Amino acid sequence: MMKNKLLMLFLFLLIIGEAVAQPTHRATLQPVEAAGFYAIDLSALMLGIAAPDKRDMRIQSDSGEDIPWLLQESVEQQYVNEVTPFQIEIASTTHQTDLLIAANKAPIASFSILIKNAEVYKKATLLGSDDAEKWFAVKEKVQLTNAGKADKTEVLLHLDFPLSDYAYYKLSINDSLSAPLNIVKVVTLKQEYTYKQNLMEIPLQNYSITKDGKRTVITAVFPFKYEISDISFYISSPTYFNRTLQRGKSKYSIGTLSSADKATGDNALQIAHTHYTDTLSLSIYNGDDQPLSIDSIKVYTHKAYIVAPLKAGVSYTLTFGDTARAYPQYDLSFATQLSDSIPHIAATNIEAFPTQTAEPENRWLALLKAYGIWIIIGFVIVQILYMVRKML
Repeated sequence: MMKNKLLMLFLFLLIIGEAVAQPTHRATLQPVEAAGFYAIDLSALMLGIAAPDKRDMRIQSDSGEDIPWLLQESVEQQYVNEVTPFQIEIASTTHQTDLLIAANKAPIASFSILIKNAEVYKKATLLGSDDAEKWFAVKEKVQLTNAGKADKTEVLLHLDFPLSDYAYYKLSINDSLSAPLNIVKVVTLKQEYTYKQNLMEIPLQNYSITKDGKRTVITAVFPFKYEISDISFYISSPTYFNRTLQRGKSKYSIGTLSSADKATGDNALQIAHTHYTDTLSLSIYNGDDQPLSIDSIKVYTHKAYIVAPLKAGVSYTLTFGDTARAYPQYDLSFATQLSDSIPHIAATNIEAFPTQTAEPENRWLALLKAYGIWIIIGFVIVQILYMVRKML
């Protein structure tokens, strides 16, 4: 029993001998005028000081209440709604309507027919041709249906078919059992959502561009470690080039710098590259060609913010910088209640906590921290040997 107590004592001394980790920086959140959810924008300085997954961030009210938060990356959502009309001709007989569509050999797999509102059920056949004389099957047993709309005078009948690149299409609609459709026009629809992650430029502490044999070596140093996402190169010459971009001096390619990718009137070439570091080392293999004239580079990370429920009239502080801190255990039940548009606020007055002057460490405590684990192992071995001897 006595030996167990001594063992616990050594463990306790080792634990209290370790320095307790603390956040290194704090910021003041901008006051809000009404209670609700707010997006707190994270600056480049905050992204550099905080842990990569932001697990060290804590929001506290002036009364000491811990406020839950949800990390979000800043994404720009765009909705594309393009309507492209086709040139058409309509030929009708007593029992059939032939709809001729000029498609200019563009690869398509669908189009929509705009008709005057009607409740219809039609059967049709879709044919394709390159000269409008010899026709080939594209889709048989086409069904054109519409139940009729109560609030519209015109409706779209959508038709899907195998991807084709004919110059002309002919939709033969059977009118033997009903009157023909009143066709207004034929169009293609492009409706899609695109998502683009917003980027934030990382401040460079310094960077250098040097020549090393047949390579151009680029070194960029940042004040903190960052999760890099993109790199832009501003190249002024030569006019034409196609070079491999590598990490450091290795043969690991991370992209190609090509003059063909330059935007009109812009010398910037953007390369997507994910890397967590405070020193970015790159090299461009030039071979026997003229080295690239790189005017400057810019490095980017993904823009991010945290969402938290805040109240009016309450002061909030955001602390961060303890990268060894565990992730907070929030249930985040409010995540499903967030709207698409959340007001953004800033974290201002970022400052470092005062550095405490370390007191001289006790000699015996220093010895325990250095050799305590071996002392514990020795005690355990002695206890095991003692128990074995008693058993024998």
